[in-house]
Formats: sequence, structure tokens, C-alpha cells
Amino acid sequence: MVTHEDLCQDEEYEEIKEDVRLECLEHGQVLSLIIPRLRDGYPASTEGHIYVEFAATDAAKAAAMALNGRKFADRTVVVQYVSHCYYYSYYDSYI
Repeated sequence: MVTHEDLCQDEEYEEIKEDVRLECLEHGQVLSLIIPRLRDGYPASTEGHIYVEFAATDAAKAAAMALNGRKFADRTVVVQYVSHCYYYSYYDSYI
């Protein structure tokens, strides 16, 4: 959803993070939000992704339905679910 260039500048990174958080909050409580950056030690394969953890499955489903297919800076949002175990086993070491 985001490019390397979007993530290079801290101010732009924080703006994107806040925009995504506010958009997701419209659908339910957000527990965590991760936008991986190479400079923060995340693997290159995760750059460009945004991970959002919701408090409730229904909120995640509502957000997915609302956001999937939307445009963000001429790019299309593609929503995929990851298991809670995957999310924490893989990303806990980077938080």
C-alpha cells in the first residue's frame, strides 16, 4: 500500500500511520498498527505492507470490506488476513 519513498521521511511516515489508524478506527478498536520500514529492521518482503490488529473480528471484517479495492495515492488497497499467531510470532520481535 505504501512505497519505500513514502516511508523514508519520518513526517510522511507518521502522517500515513495516523491516517490509516483513523480510517480503521471508524470500524472498531485498533489494538496495534505496524508499517514496516527497512531502516527499523523489518525484512524487505514486508515493506509496502500495513498491518492492523483489531480488538474484534467483526471490526477487522468491516474494515476489510470498506478498504479492499480503495485507492491510496494511485495504488489499490488489497486486504489479506493473517492469523493472530502469525502476526505476533513474526512481528513481536520488531515492535
